[in-house]
Amino acid sequence: MKLVVIGLGLLIIVGLGLLVYGVTSRVADPEFRVSKERGAGPVAPSALVPAFGEMRVPLPDGCTVVEMVPDGDRLYLRTGPAGTCERILIIEAGSGRALGTLLLRP
Repeated sequence: MKLVVIGLGLLIIVGLGLLVYGVTSRVADPEFRVSKERGAGPVAPSALVPAFGEMRVPLPDGCTVVEMVPDGDRLYLRTGPAGTCERILIIEAGSGRALGTLLLRP
């Protein structure tokens, strides 16, 4: 029984030591992480979307872009008018690469 009490006492002391280490490390460096992975935090705009130059999106004759909706690292382009021009183009914003096209047919 004495060994159990001594062992648990040592665990409490080690735990408090780690807690104090974590708090002091965080105060000294607010970006301190135990692991090397960085969480989602503020990122410079140039790091989000690197320049990819000019990109041409082929559209059939008479079709125009009706709506653009950004969503994270993707851009959704809806084309129109109704009929053969109705489609949604999915583009990766970081590279400008077309990921796919959804053709809207009745």
